[in-house]
Amino acid sequence: PRVELMEDYQKRSNVTGGHKNPRRSDVTEVMDNDTKIIEEKCATLIQSVLRMRTIRLRCQSKVNSATVVQSVCATRIQSNATDRYTTGDTRGVDVTGTE
Repeated sequence: PRVELMEDYQKRSNVTGGHKNPRRSDVTEVMDNDTKIIEEKCATLIQSVLRMRTIRLRCQSKVNSATVVQSVCATRIQSNATDRYTTGDTRGVDVTGTE
């Protein structure tokens, strides 16, 4: 594929029908339009990236808080089992998990 220089792209435009030497006002107008379109595309892209990042962070924090809850519950369960084991109050429950 042939790489076009930026100057070539700016000289040939869709408004002037591809002529190499259009009137100066036409070129300026097209460049303004192109710049506006590029700026809008960039703004949209940036917004969507930020939105995705926000959503990802929100999901991440939910996952993190769920993990914290799970680990807290696991710790409580473990400490309950340990308490029962150390006090000798097993009430017929084998601590190793085999009945």
